[in-house]
Amino acid sequence: MPLTWVRWAHPPAVPRGNERAIPGGQIRTNVPWLQARRPYNAAVCFRDDRNDRICNCAGRLELAPWALRFTAEVMALTSNRAVVMGYDGSDYSMQALYWAMDEAELRRSPLIVMHAWSWPYGEASEEAKSHLRNAAEHVLWHGADCARSCSTVAEVRADLHEGSASERLAELSGEAGLVVVGSRGLGATERAAVGSVAVHVASHASCPVIVVRGAGPIPVPAHPGPLVVGVGSAPDDAVMGFAFKEAELRRVRLVALQAEPAPASRAVATPFARAGESVVPPCQDDALRMRLKPWQEEHPLVRVDTSVVTMLPGSALQEASRDASLIVVGRHEGLGPTAGALLQEATCPVAVVPAT
Repeated sequence: MPLTWVRWAHPPAVPRGNERAIPGGQIRTNVPWLQARRPYNAAVCFRDDRNDRICNCAGRLELAPWALRFTAEVMALTSNRAVVMGYDGSDYSMQALYWAMDEAELRRSPLIVMHAWSWPYGEASEEAKSHLRNAAEHVLWHGADCARSCSTVAEVRADLHEGSASERLAELSGEAGLVVVGSRGLGATERAAVGSVAVHVASHASCPVIVVRGAGPIPVPAHPGPLVVGVGSAPDDAVMGFAFKEAELRRVRLVALQAEPAPASRAVATPFARAGESVVPPCQDDALRMRLKPWQEEHPLVRVDTSVVTMLPGSALQEASRDASLIVVGRHEGLGPTAGALLQEATCPVAVVPAT
């Protein structure tokens, strides 16, 4: 039986037990069976923001038109999709583990800790390989035990794989809601700014991938920076949907940044522009706000700021990463120069979202 989390945007005062038939307002959601307004067998949890009360409404959910007049917002449509993270015991993977624990807690999702190992010395007996396998099991146990003891994640699963870590993470991404990896691992060279596993997973995963760069989520900042999403001429639904949802879950401001080279005649130099950057006229900023309106209406609790500059997108987003808590970019037919540059140079975690 599927479980859907719904948060009251304006919780009405009603007796307990009447949560499924409440007059007043209307529902706002992108869940197909809720839009269809027909009975559906499901378990639904309603959260009242005023006192954090959770009401479980199991059984047949009647969604007659007269009963749809209330305002609600689906918080975790993919609550049953796990957060997957790659762990190898390095400092970089510990940063990724902490970030993955936060994501699983916020999404109320299971957490899968994956560790891959392989025998590098050619042909060998199973007895000889068992020693390396035992060491890999110990590394994986450490990561999974840390997640169980240091978080409130309800379900932590360990996944030990013999073979390529990048291929296993890409495989797990097919059923996952999110993959989290460190920027480098034990196999990366000292000069590498980003490891091959992170690049491969960000390029081939079927779901969003967060590559944890910078100082990591520990210690928790008292005033976290905004979430910055790169916006092209036509905002992608998957990218914008992920960015708005992530900003809402983390309760941070969202900055929609549109940056693209333009003729000098279109740009207006200002005293506040950095070197090599020009700010476009306000009308273009208003146009960007209009393009973001559908997602803003779906996530009214998210504060949105917009910024339109004439600058190379990679350079603009890299500059924004200095103060951001997360950078979100889309991935089309390949990783692309913008996402590739951010994985190399960004000073905060980078989320790469497969575009629709």
